Amino acid sequence: MSTRYTALIIDDEPDIRELLEITLNRMNVDTRSAEDLAQARKLLAAEDFDLCLTDMRLPDGNGIDFVRHTMATWNPQSRRSRQAPLISFPNRSNYRCYAAWSPRH
Repeated sequence: MSTRYTALIIDDEPDIRELLEITLNRMNVDTRSAEDLAQARKLLAAEDFDLCLTDMRLPDGNGIDFVRHTMATWNPQSRRSRQAPLISFPNRSNYRCYAAWSPRH
């Protein structure tokens, strides 16, 4: 039996969340979604995630705020990692930046 990973997707645009969910699900990655940092923090408090993709511009903050939050509340007994590589990719005519932390594996 193979290991299933879980990703947290944070984006205020439903279409982007859905696209990321579909893509990751096809890669056998379970997903949870949040439309803002408040929802994301609640999910993070309730579950461990192997990966997080977060939009940089959110209604109640930005992706770097969330990365800082995960680092400040990091629990060495959980699966979460302190690593925070930044990833950016284009969306429409501008560039949409995403921050991500990677699994400890």
